[in-house]
Amino acid sequence: MIAPTSPSPAAAAHAAAAQQRAWFLYQLYAGNPTQHAAAAVELEGTLHLARLQDSLDVLIRRQPRLARHLPLRAACATVDGQPVWQEMPIETIQLPLSDLTHLDDAAQADAIEDILRQAVRQPFDLAQAPLWRAGLLRLGAKKHVLWLAAHRLAADEAALLQLWQEWAAVYAGTELPSEDAGWTFPVPDSESALTYWEQQLQGHEPLLALPLDYVRPALPAFETTTHTWQLPAAPFRRYSAAENIPLLSAAGGRPLLLSVWLALLFRYTNQHDLIVGIPTTWVAAGNLPRQDYQPLRVQLPPGVSAATFRWLAQHTAAVLDANASHPLPLASLLQHLQVEGSLGHAPLFQTTYEWAAAAPPSGGPAAPSGGLAWRLRPVDTGLSPFDLTLRVQETDENLTLHLIYARHLFTPDTVSRLSAHFDRLAAAMLDAPDQPLESLPLLTPAEA
Repeated sequence: MIAPTSPSPAAAAHAAAAQQRAWFLYQLYAGNPTQHAAAAVELEGTLHLARLQDSLDVLIRRQPRLARHLPLRAACATVDGQPVWQEMPIETIQLPLSDLTHLDDAAQADAIEDILRQAVRQPFDLAQAPLWRAGLLRLGAKKHVLWLAAHRLAADEAALLQLWQEWAAVYAGTELPSEDAGWTFPVPDSESALTYWEQQLQGHEPLLALPLDYVRPALPAFETTTHTWQLPAAPFRRYSAAENIPLLSAAGGRPLLLSVWLALLFRYTNQHDLIVGIPTTWVAAGNLPRQDYQPLRVQLPPGVSAATFRWLAQHTAAVLDANASHPLPLASLLQHLQVEGSLGHAPLFQTTYEWAAAAPPSGGPAAPSGGLAWRLRPVDTGLSPFDLTLRVQETDENLTLHLIYARHLFTPDTVSRLSAHFDRLAAAMLDAPDQPLESLPLLTPAEA
């Protein structure tokens, strides 16, 4: 538990664009759990609990205070209809410890998932600091899991990743780098970026007409389930090399797999105008990193023969690179374009595509810190504001695909068929890259 004292009037600062959107969504629906983020690390080695607690205390209350840590020690007040950070000096930190040593490995994994899902669903009151919570789980004498959950006003997945690195550094006795005095926030949005996105999104379709198993509710529902399967990576790598289309674009996406996803959405909806959300990260001086999304709009050309896999892959790569050259917070974009919101679906795009780079089997290399190894642990909160998210993980031989879907819109059987159609369409596109997308086989042999 963190005990705040009275707020400091001198420590007020206006929230940045992405934080303003999180604040707006809180006003619209205070119980929205997708506005909460969670992350966890596995700690391997001899853990000194008092030292871990002290290092967190130092991280939050360090002198001189770090501007980027302001959201971790502040409440969010509303002043003249706008969100304003109000610092709440922290006196004590108590890191709760839960002992799971009496459970076997499978039961421990289930318990960790349950604890994290409960933590991320517990509401926050923006008027009360802190806007985050943490806990420690003991799995064995030299094995623990440390978790953090936060309102996105305070920290999201990208910010939590940096906090793990800083917490580990303080635990090891390393001094954190200082920064310029005063509260600093990202620079105002550039006119050139606004002009680019106005042109890029002019006349866009507001809703992707996916065939649903259930009627879309008027009120939001966020619970998700994940369907996982694998594809061999070699065919995509061969095509990438032969066609000189990079698997990795400047924007950090993989145009080939993304092109298959776009083609599948086209075949399912018969919409030639598609928008998919692509994750990106903002890094601004004096701030924790922030995860955001850029809309990727692809307009398939008219005519049966014009839209082919070769054209789509090349066009997608070009649009990704152009978008990366015009960074703009999504919140600023939505506000500038006056995109109408709906409680029933996400604005601008309802599907996203994510690519995860290859990583060792145990979730990445462990970073030693003060005799303790800190290793990131994947967290599935079972929550998403989007209808569908395709997340691709690359390994040496395979591509592991995770299709995260809204349980209130799709059945497991529908999503299983969708994954089979993805495989069928991907194989056909690679075999006949100049064949029109509309004529490529989609149904599996069992369905044909």
